[in-house]
Amino acid sequence: MRRRREVALALGRAGAPVRKESIPDLSPDVARLYADRTRKTLTRDMNWLVKKEFLQKGEEATGRRWR
Repeated sequence: MRRRREVALALGRAGAPVRKESIPDLSPDVARLYADRTRKTLTRDMNWLVKKEFLQKGEEATGRRWR
């Protein structure tokens, strides 16, 4: 749960939609939490946050972004 919470808070502070590939770079805490995890873990966490309505998926001209 800590990973998910940190991602949601970091995305909220970002203030703009963020590409999934850039999420680990949002803060040192998020980077540390995902350093030894696979991309699949990040995808699962993001999908869980969307399902619980903490985040929204968005489609932009440059690809999928998270808010």
